[in-house]
Amino acid sequence: MKITAIMGDSIYCRRATEILEGLYKENPQYKKIELVILDENKDVDKIREFSYMLAPAFFIGNRIAFCGLPTKNGIDNVFKRAMKL
Repeated sequence: MKITAIMGDSIYCRRATEILEGLYKENPQYKKIELVILDENKDVDKIREFSYMLAPAFFIGNRIAFCGLPTKNGIDNVFKRAMKL
């Protein structure tokens, strides 16, 4: 399964990136899941296929899995759900 993350240049997106790095260290199996990170400012055409209100936003397939204030638990749950598929 593939996770798509939409990130911008906000403090919240930078925090989400830090959380991702920590989760990869704690859970090496997460590296088996394809993660595509789209830049909110550069990948405008690709982002149009996703429906979200603010970044960071995480999708499993085309369905929103997490959006908004990034937490370790929230992003971890995205990976756990993707691994079950």
